[in-house]
Amino acid sequence: MAVECSDRTQCLHLVASYGHSHQSDDLHWERLDGNFRRMPMGVRKIGHMATSGKAVQIDDVTADSHWIARPDWVSAEAIQSFFGLPLRYRDETLGVLAMFSRSPMHASCREWLRMIADHLAAAIANARSLDEIDKLKSRLEQENEYLREEVGVATFGELVGNSPALQLISRQIDLVAPTDTSVLILGESGTGKELIARELHRRSNRANRPLIKVNCAAVPRELYESEFFGHSKGAFTGALRDRAGRFEL
Repeated sequence: MAVECSDRTQCLHLVASYGHSHQSDDLHWERLDGNFRRMPMGVRKIGHMATSGKAVQIDDVTADSHWIARPDWVSAEAIQSFFGLPLRYRDETLGVLAMFSRSPMHASCREWLRMIADHLAAAIANARSLDEIDKLKSRLEQENEYLREEVGVATFGELVGNSPALQLISRQIDLVAPTDTSVLILGESGTGKELIARELHRRSNRANRPLIKVNCAAVPRELYESEFFGHSKGAFTGALRDRAGRFEL
């Protein structure tokens, strides 16, 4: 199955496994890197539950072998029944909970699994929401930091003047401001390049977003990736939290 999910898209990823082998007391099913660590959506019983949103119940796995990928393993481990169901929250499938058993799985057991699945789905959804909140909070903090920098910079606001040169610049700004085209502003130090950039931003479709300024010469080469594209918490020493890159703001 891992080969079928080589691109790691449209797949379920095994995140937890537990069990004891019938053949050896020292053999436990806790590995997450085996042949079934990734399962394509819609394939076999696990993938089917994820795409259909419906539970799969097998009372006798030996008699219903079309659902079983490894009949030899089922026989060697004396597996008798199977029950699995999708982890759903607000009509969205977040994962699958499945269990093999060496004895018949009674209705009370299946009901317990359903309740566990409901709690797991809610916990996963909450954890995902908290991660998203943390990312949004981090982004807002960074945007506020940039905005504070902007407030501290003296500026005349809009371009003021009626000279032919200034009118030409204004027409050029109007020409490119509504587009996503990159603009290179050339000029000697002190000639107003940043003022032109501010006016270009003010007239652009990004006018309601912060103007992000970077002095590239002041950014160490080894920090380029983190500075411009961001990083995740724990990606390297000192990465104490997720950080959005400047291109993401």
